[in-house]
Amino acid sequence: MQRLGYSWYWVNPEVGEEAHLCATSPKLDPVRAAPTNQNKRVFFNQVVAQLANAEEWNRRQHGDDSVIDQTKLNQFIQFGDGSAVSVDVLKEARKICEECAVELQWEAGDVALLDNYLVMHARRDFEGPRRVLASLVR
Repeated sequence: MQRLGYSWYWVNPEVGEEAHLCATSPKLDPVRAAPTNQNKRVFFNQVVAQLANAEEWNRRQHGDDSVIDQTKLNQFIQFGDGSAVSVDVLKEARKICEECAVELQWEAGDVALLDNYLVMHARRDFEGPRRVLASLVR
């Protein structure tokens, strides 16, 4: 991680809270050329996931879906200069992602192959066993 420009430290928890790791990435360009088509630009970012992480942490700490406040969100995501990323902006970005989402209609035996450079992906709640096969290649 250090070789790739990341740094990290443990955040001291407040009373009753879990400790968590604060990791800082090097500057990452959120819009990149698609690896298979240099003329095509793709949004390559997981900023929306940080809002979900903050919400999950909040549920674990408070046992409900209470509002994420800016102070807590800052523990999960900040700009490189340390300034806050607005909760409202992240919620709007999540809304846009949901509007652009495509739902796969799964059937027994289906397999999905996704290129992480081209597709932002997530999973919905479901019932039954889950089997994940992953291949990380360069």
